[in-house]
Amino acid sequence: MDTIERYFKMLSECNQILLRAQDERKLAQDICDTIVEIGGFDSAFVGLLKDDKLNLEIASGTLKPYADKIKIELGNSGYSTGASGRALKDGQTHIYNDVTYEKDYDLYRNIINETGLKANMAVAIKVDEKIIGTIGVYSKVAGIFTDVEKKLFEELAGDLAYGISSIRTRKRMETLNEMLKSIRMANQRIAKEDKLEPLLEGFCEDLESAKFYYGVSFFHEGKIYCAGDCCSVIKESIESGRINLDKCSDDLQLIDYKCPIHPDSKPACVKIRGGDRIYATLFVCAEEKIFEDPDQIALLKELAGDLGVGIDRISNRSDALIFGNVIQKMSEGVHLIDPDTLKFKLVNTSALKRLGYTLDEIKEMTVPDIKPEFTFDQLKEMLEPLRRHEKDYVQFETVHKRKDGTTYPVTLSVFYNEDPVNPSYVAIATDLSGIRGMEFKINSLVDALVVALSDMVEVKDPYTAGHQRRVSMLAVRIAKEMGLKDEEIKAIEIAGLLHDIGKISIPLDILTKPSKLKKTEFELIKDHVEEGYKILKRIKDFEAIAMMVRQHHERLNGSGYPFGINGDEITVGGKILAVADVVEAMSSHRPYRAALGIDLAIDEIKLNAGILYDEDVVRACQKVFENGWTFDD
Repeated sequence: MDTIERYFKMLSECNQILLRAQDERKLAQDICDTIVEIGGFDSAFVGLLKDDKLNLEIASGTLKPYADKIKIELGNSGYSTGASGRALKDGQTHIYNDVTYEKDYDLYRNIINETGLKANMAVAIKVDEKIIGTIGVYSKVAGIFTDVEKKLFEELAGDLAYGISSIRTRKRMETLNEMLKSIRMANQRIAKEDKLEPLLEGFCEDLESAKFYYGVSFFHEGKIYCAGDCCSVIKESIESGRINLDKCSDDLQLIDYKCPIHPDSKPACVKIRGGDRIYATLFVCAEEKIFEDPDQIALLKELAGDLGVGIDRISNRSDALIFGNVIQKMSEGVHLIDPDTLKFKLVNTSALKRLGYTLDEIKEMTVPDIKPEFTFDQLKEMLEPLRRHEKDYVQFETVHKRKDGTTYPVTLSVFYNEDPVNPSYVAIATDLSGIRGMEFKINSLVDALVVALSDMVEVKDPYTAGHQRRVSMLAVRIAKEMGLKDEEIKAIEIAGLLHDIGKISIPLDILTKPSKLKKTEFELIKDHVEEGYKILKRIKDFEAIAMMVRQHHERLNGSGYPFGINGDEITVGGKILAVADVVEAMSSHRPYRAALGIDLAIDEIKLNAGILYDEDVVRACQKVFENGWTFDD
């Protein structure tokens, strides 16, 4: 067999190997064996780059027993000479047709003498122009490497690069698919689970099921939840302090720790946060390459964020139950609808009674089943602008079809609840039976309640509901005493009921702190004014109410917040709420002090009349209490 025929057969066999390849290490080894056995060369190796060092374990022929004695390292001039060292640095093919007296091979003169090798050629292996390794070929025949061999092995290096890249891409996709599968399981658990301990235990098992994590654990309030074969070591190391989770942050980061069960592993951790609160620490142990993949890091961080939402939801579920009871008792029908299928997910008691269905029955139905005048496509088109944030809500009059086939008129208001785990349309139906033809507006208090529900945030401050109600009552009395019109009094009443709605954004531990707030904590508390304004201004016809809420901590001399406005820049409603808020707050119990009483509260506003508080409002407030009115009324 002549040389060209032998080379052709070698390339043909290498191509067959590439087609069958499933593992890059076996692929490289088979290529080396083929170069020696069919190509007729004395030795060959495929060196793959890792940490700027060439791994020469994959070899065949004469040099194979010496592979562990040969070092090729980038950045180390002593170990970056010869054909492979130079190819690794510049990506070019390098040929030494006689290494007998070459200084570049002085380090390995003993090996050369023992093996009798004379000629050496090395070709860079490149993936997307990035050098990932080299093919090295050796012969005992000096002068053997010509342009023919150079082109032959450059072509082979290109084919090998494609094969390695394909295998790595496939492996990476398989890994990501496994991770996505475990993430889907974990997210389903987040959406359904309503108890914290089963959530964390199951979450560990879901994530570990992908089988490329040696261990997954959560550290939450002194307890460790864990899955994987190195759980015992992880638990012991966390409890003993060898793993210092205090150094973990919101970004996934590696920890300086060596697992005795899996020495090739690297541990990493990330904080689990819900809003501004840190609930737990996620700790994972895996091969280092897992944390070198930006896609996997992004998925883990996203998963940590989703878990934070789930823990936050469970932690606040008691508030959710309270608020859910309110929704169930509303006279308006409340419907939660899947935005993709338009199937009903939840419907409150009022809607079920009017429609005549049980909850199980209606959860098998879609919106067009109770709205015969609309097709599925028409409803999708009507509601889609809500998902695209082109509209805050849609409102229209329509009819609902009962189970017995009869219909009744309703005004329907729909908004989009953009929950990260369980998004839905929320439809509020007001029964218009008996009043069709009359101009009708949805009760404004219910509307505000619905907007609060849209943010999926419950009342966190135990005293807020009572405080807002009492402020509203006093504000109404003051407004009546001042002779304001009925429309103005109604707006002030609503503003009083909602003036602290912005506190839903404030952490519970700050709202109920029994001691004096730090400066940063007080600054956070002050944000509730603007947050309340942002919530209420989204409601049609609530502009004036939202402005009163925004101004209830402003003061006549400009010393208030959030803007420090003064005098006539403050609306009459804002001035009334300011006085009512102070009087109620001073006369009621708070976590950080006992009630001070009405008398001290009245003295406070009288002392600062014309300075902090409007004089007309102060006089009217004083008159209300002189006439015998109390908060108990």
